[in-house]
Amino acid sequence: MSGNRRFKLLLDEMMPRRERFPHLNNFHDLKHIVHDMKKPGIKDSQIIMMAKRNGRNIAD
Repeated sequence: MSGNRRFKLLLDEMMPRRERFPHLNNFHDLKHIVHDMKKPGIKDSQIIMMAKRNGRNIAD
């Protein structure tokens, strides 16, 4: 996989679980705001701060 970049993605709570994206999950580091981070119902501003702290891009 030389030259391929692995992204750290944070899936918003409206997205399906990361297990629904097996190919994407194999190539990138996916975390779900509800199922992995255990933060359901938090405000968008809190999601943005969490993503920045953890070096993640938000997928919504």
